[in-house]
Amino acid sequence: MMIGGLRHIAWDDPTEAIPAFLTLIVMPLAVSISGAVPRAVRMAAMRPQ
Repeated sequence: MMIGGLRHIAWDDPTEAIPAFLTLIVMPLAVSISGAVPRAVRMAAMRPQ
C-alpha cells in the first residue's frame, strides 16, 4: 500500500525526513490530499534552518 513507500525515505537526512513526517501527520487531518500537501510544505518552510 501507500505506507510501504516510507521505507524508502532517508530518515537520517533532515531535509527529507522532516517534510515527509509533516506530510504523513497532516494528511489524515486534512480534508483531502490536495489540502494536506500544501500545509505540510508550509510547515516545513517555517522551520528554523
